[in-house]
Amino acid sequence: MQKNLGVRKISVEGIQSRFLTPQRYWIKPYTSLDGTHFKGGRETFSFYGGRLLDVGGGENPETYGAPVIKHDLSVYDDREIIEKYELTNMWGDLDLADRLARYYDTGVNRDDLKFEVFPGLWDDREKLRPLTRRLPVPLR
Repeated sequence: MQKNLGVRKISVEGIQSRFLTPQRYWIKPYTSLDGTHFKGGRETFSFYGGRLLDVGGGENPETYGAPVIKHDLSVYDDREIIEKYELTNMWGDLDLADRLARYYDTGVNRDDLKFEVFPGLWDDREKLRPLTRRLPVPLR
């Protein structure tokens, strides 16, 4: 069970409102249960490709049943969307700590899970190793 996602409160003075506004659009990865939209196979990661969802602008965003804005996002056609929006998958405290530490150390702020969900999105995987806990150990 994840217990340490928040460890203390910080003052919000001076923080831009865009950091406090819930994200309206999210990318939900495809799985083999998604039929023809799942382009992966036995040799690919269990999440492969994705769709852009609109979860609305409310306080409690929900991905289940959210309208799909665009199916079958492509690294070639939709790179900007894929880089801009977060994946819907659950984060744990250690995943988040890894990402924050790397951002602090390198200025790189992105989800390593996208290396597998959208192969070919970035070409700096080897330079960033070890990758964050968002990926299983053999893929880090």
